[in-house]
Parts: sequence; C-alpha cells; structure tokens
Amino acid sequence: MIFKIVRKVKTVLTYFLVYYPIYFFSFLTPRKKNRWVFGNGKAMSDNAKYLYLDVTKNHKEIESIWICTNKLETQKLINKGVDAYYYLSIRGIYYLLTGGVFIASHYLHEVGMMWALGRAKYINLWHGIPLKNLAYKTSSEVSGNKMMSSRLGFIYRPFNLHLLRKPDIFLSTSATITKYFSECFRVPMGQFIEADYPRCKPLTDKKNASIPQLLESNDLIEGYWHSRRKTSIYMPTMRDSREENYLSEAMIDWKKLQELLEQKNDLLLLKLHPRTPMSALSAFSNFKNIKLLPNQLDIYPLLPHIDVLITDYSSIFFDYMHLKDKHTIFFPFDYEQYVSKDRDLAFDYDENINGIRVNTFDELLDSLKTESYKNIDIEKNKALYEKFWGKPEDKKDLIAEIKRVAGLI
Repeated sequence: MIFKIVRKVKTVLTYFLVYYPIYFFSFLTPRKKNRWVFGNGKAMSDNAKYLYLDVTKNHKEIESIWICTNKLETQKLINKGVDAYYYLSIRGIYYLLTGGVFIASHYLHEVGMMWALGRAKYINLWHGIPLKNLAYKTSSEVSGNKMMSSRLGFIYRPFNLHLLRKPDIFLSTSATITKYFSECFRVPMGQFIEADYPRCKPLTDKKNASIPQLLESNDLIEGYWHSRRKTSIYMPTMRDSREENYLSEAMIDWKKLQELLEQKNDLLLLKLHPRTPMSALSAFSNFKNIKLLPNQLDIYPLLPHIDVLITDYSSIFFDYMHLKDKHTIFFPFDYEQYVSKDRDLAFDYDENINGIRVNTFDELLDSLKTESYKNIDIEKNKALYEKFWGKPEDKKDLIAEIKRVAGLI
C-alpha cells in the first residue's frame, strides 16, 4: 500500500515538475515548417516508417528526422542510412523542439514525442483498421472511461494529454472508418483525411514496391520458401489477459500440421504480436516446414509472397485485402472468451471478415488440406473492401495534405 502511494506521488510530481514545464516551454521554440519529425517508439515500423521512407525518397524539400526511444535501435538505423536520433540526446531534443510537423502511428506519449509538441502540427497515422473497439468506445480503455466521468474527469485529464491534444490530421481509410475513429478518439470529422495507409502503398503501387527494401533484407524472401508450392502465415492476436499461454488453448497439433505441410510441400510461417514473448513458441526448431519469424520483424515486405493468411482478430487481414488472389482463414478458437475478457469488437465478426471461419484445429487442418479457403464470396469481399478502404476517387494525397496543414502550400 505504501509503495503504491509513493508511486502515485512520484507520478504526480514528475508530471507537474518535469513534463508540463517542458510542454509549455516547447510552445516558445521556433519551428521549421519543412522539418518533419517521425517516430514510432523503440523501433522503426508501421505507417510512420513507410511515410518516412516515401518522403525521404520522393520529397527532397522536406527534412525528415526519425526519433527513436531506444539507443541500440537508433544506432542500427544510423548504420542503415536513416537520419535517426535518440529522443533524449542533445540533437534529438533539438529536433523535437524545432520540428514543424510531428508524425507517428501511435499516441505521441508512446513514442517519446508528446512533451515537445508545442506549436508543431500533429499527424496521427494510427496503426490499423480496427476490428476491436478503441479508446473511448471500449470498456478496456481505463483512462478514457475515467475522463468521461464527470466526477473523476478533472482529476485524470492532466495525466492524459495524449487524449486531450487532438491531431491536426488523423489518417483514415474510408467514410466508415472516419466515423468510427471520430467516435473512438473524439476527434472532429473535419480533421480526418481518407487515404491508403503508407505501409500498404508497396502492396498496391508497383512504382513504390522498392520502398520497403531500402531497409529490409531479401534473405527471408529468398531463403524461407524457395521451391515451396504454397506459403501460409499464422498471425494470432495478442490476448491482453493471457499473453504467454493463449496459444495452448488453440489445441494445435503441431506434429500433424508438419506432416500435412511436408506432404503438400508447403510452408507455414509463424509471426507473433511484438508484445508476445518468443518463449511461447520456443519448440519449433525441429519442424522443417514450420518457421518462426522474429516477433519484431516488419511483415509488410513479405506479405506479397504469402498465399494464405491465418489470423483471428488482427487488423492485418484488412491490409491483406489489397493483395488480389490471396486467401484468409479466420481461426477464432477462443471467440467467446476473447470478446468477454479481452476486447469488445467494433464490428460484427462474421459479417466483416473476408474469408472462411474455422473454430477448431481439426477444421483448420481440413481447410489447409482441402483448400476450402478458396470458397469465398467474391461480391461480399468487394463490398467489404469498399467499406473499409473506400473508393480510389475519394482518396486524398496524404503528403500534400500534410504540406497544406504545415503551411508549405
């Protein structure tokens, strides 16, 4: 009890003696309109990564800076040619206090950029179309719920500046998602623009297909599935209440799966959520046709080479919609438990998935064996694509919109 009180007192003092003084000071520093500061926390990934690569390659008039919250990762990025800085270094702080535009795929406080925002323009790219409820619309968002309480709201607001400071641009993908995001984050509809996610651009635009390869190695592409007939990837969602043992509940017989894959000369890749401990899948080194990918690996350069995506509640399946003649198997083995204990869903599950649903390992194995996942409703999939990704004629040029907000055009 005493330690809990000490932690809370320390948090309060840190906010009011450190964070807020820095925040107010950041309004006084000069800002360069063409200095765009990107960040995604410890690693370079997601929409912020791909927009950074696009701007760096195609918009030389913009000074693109990457801010990282991990010293080791910062050095790795520098070695790859990225103009990267540790966020607490002298130059990192300098760029944070003078950047005219802040761009991130998450809340700014998660990527080390919140307290230096000041008068800079804030662009939130977010990190996926949600199947699950977010922020104010979910019962699991404690901060949002407490801020909505008239009795407690004034107490929690100072500690949730990331929810109070609204983005100047919030990236959406369609009218459906704009309306939903507006309700989730309480951002006015007029501050959204609808465009494709930067991380999906290489999947649909051949002209930009080389962008991911500026940082990624081709070793995985060339080595993992050379001579394989078909490649599947299993990407289960992390469970908030069962981080380490949820896969055991799927009752997967990995030996049977290996036998089927070997018989068909197919390959199965396993990619866990970045927050899932790799120890959860430490027993797969003996399986020739099942390969475990590093959980921090950027999967997007590999997606075009995947024939079948196996997932459950992950937003990855929305992005995978961009790839034509591909298939998705949904394996929500713990559906009832997930929606009652982990996350409440934003959309009806069966109405908004674009592939076959299997609920047990035996059903999954049968689908892989018979390739029943090819039996899809083409018209439904077309409607879902338009619902979540909109129409091409309605899309804006994201970089042009950022330039407009920044006062460059």
